[in-house]
Amino acid sequence: MIIGPINEERSKLSEFTKKLMIEMNDYVIKDLKRHYPALNKQENHLRWEVKTLFKKVFIPVQIKPEITLVAEIYDQSEILFTGNFDEKSNDLVGVAVMFQQELFRKFFDNEDVDRWARDFVSRLKNKEFDKYLIFKKRLVKDLSEYTSNPPVHAKAAMKLAEAGLKIPREIQYVMTQKGPAPIELMTEDIDYNFYLERQIKPLAQPVYDFLGKSFEDIWAGDQMQLF
Repeated sequence: MIIGPINEERSKLSEFTKKLMIEMNDYVIKDLKRHYPALNKQENHLRWEVKTLFKKVFIPVQIKPEITLVAEIYDQSEILFTGNFDEKSNDLVGVAVMFQQELFRKFFDNEDVDRWARDFVSRLKNKEFDKYLIFKKRLVKDLSEYTSNPPVHAKAAMKLAEAGLKIPREIQYVMTQKGPAPIELMTEDIDYNFYLERQIKPLAQPVYDFLGKSFEDIWAGDQMQLF
């Protein structure tokens, strides 16, 4: 991973990274041969290379042991999310992915995240993002095999069974005030606080920690405006 100066020309960065790779390669080869003399008689096939050039990188305080990284890729609009911010490994719903992408775009561009985040929370509670609140998870065994402490998606599937509806292999559901509800039986009582607490806040708070703020203040401010 190479992090380039924001205003540096691409050609200069390419020259710098090539030189750095050559120096790293020479150093590692010499160090290996020093520790393992037998390598002096073998042809060297070790080569370092630059895979991605990042313009900006954000590494929050670690909560879990895996490395968490958010990086803006140089010369691209793409932002890379890993570890605690990886949408696939963290079962993020669509609204959380939308929030994450825009949050870090504004953060990396030094824009005002407070005003935008407050507006996002308000729009979420006003049902603008309801179609992006759906969880999708496959049943890995027959529903009858989920006995004690069934997972959330299995509970949603059980409600389909109780209603006499067909149970698909992939369960799609939302979280309501009464727990998980399959989209086939979705009601109006969506638990927006669940999505804020479990999906949005874990993504926002590391940024707010860096800014010396609390996402709870944004959330609480939005709550007060409702009264």
